[in-house]
Amino acid sequence: NNYEYPFVLAARALTSSTDASLMDAYWPSIANPLGYSILVSLLFRIIELRDAFWISRIPALLGAILILLAGWLMTKNLWRERRRNFYIWAVLVVLQPMIAVFSTSGTTDILPVGLLMFSIALTFAISEQKVGHILLIAMIFGFAVIIKYNTAYFGLALISTVLIGRPKSTKKNFRRIRDISIFTLVPGIILLAYVYWCFDRFEVFISSRYEVSEPHFFDLIGLSKNFAKYISFFGMFCGALPLTLLYSRQRRFGSGLRGIALAVALAPVGWLSSGQKLGEMDYGRFFEGNFFIFFRLIETGCFVLGIFAFITILNVTCSATKTITTWGLFPYLILISASYPSQRYLTFAIPGAILLLT
Repeated sequence: NNYEYPFVLAARALTSSTDASLMDAYWPSIANPLGYSILVSLLFRIIELRDAFWISRIPALLGAILILLAGWLMTKNLWRERRRNFYIWAVLVVLQPMIAVFSTSGTTDILPVGLLMFSIALTFAISEQKVGHILLIAMIFGFAVIIKYNTAYFGLALISTVLIGRPKSTKKNFRRIRDISIFTLVPGIILLAYVYWCFDRFEVFISSRYEVSEPHFFDLIGLSKNFAKYISFFGMFCGALPLTLLYSRQRRFGSGLRGIALAVALAPVGWLSSGQKLGEMDYGRFFEGNFFIFFRLIETGCFVLGIFAFITILNVTCSATKTITTWGLFPYLILISASYPSQRYLTFAIPGAILLLT
């Protein structure tokens, strides 16, 4: 995977001053911060095998393990008598192509997802939230942000756990204010410290590719196009899960006919938003020549599946999963739609969405 090399070369540059020139391979091609390479450089120092490429993939594999651990922590009470559901979810996550590919690649796509989910899971798993616990959770989240900036878009999900996800014994106002302050300030301090260090050492402010990935929140047309494309890919990654659940719970629509009517109404919207490449989001060469109409129909169907997935998710009642949904998943999809579109960004949405749909 050629995309892995810049992270490895940057890690080697951070490990030894004699390899400092290798950092030049990172900035022109990568928009993410150096958090992942910093971690890999620490592993290089500990293991002392800088030429062992496989070391760079250890953090990504750790991220996949943290995703599964977080899923277990968030569902151990909900699925106490139905542990089969957790195993089904775990298999679906592990076999999901995006997770399977990037969890064995030395890139920034999986580790921040694992750290994010683990930090949210800890807020529900620890019954007595002491200051040390809150600081630890905030530091984990902050480190995830300097691995991939997109993690910050889930900040509301973490803060909302203080407001709606805590045991009754901790619902005192001063503790809420304390915890929200820590969840806000600590990641902010970590991010500012990284930005200062990076600019001081490399003269790079935030990102060397900021002009490419800069968000445009007021470009409503571009945001709408990107959002529709994300809905289509989201529906494709969720697969048949939304339809399975909606079929078994038809009362949510009142009848199967209303579900069919909604699908028919959504199809034209999906068709209008399909058939064009946006950033890294397309079907490659299949969107050319004789396959164009066929794959445009597939993208239209995936758009409908994506909307059905959202409708199903909105009916979740568990506080932990509702937190991820309301304050995490929906704002995240809207915010990433304002910048350069990439299907890799959906790795943040996939594990939580499948958890909500299982």
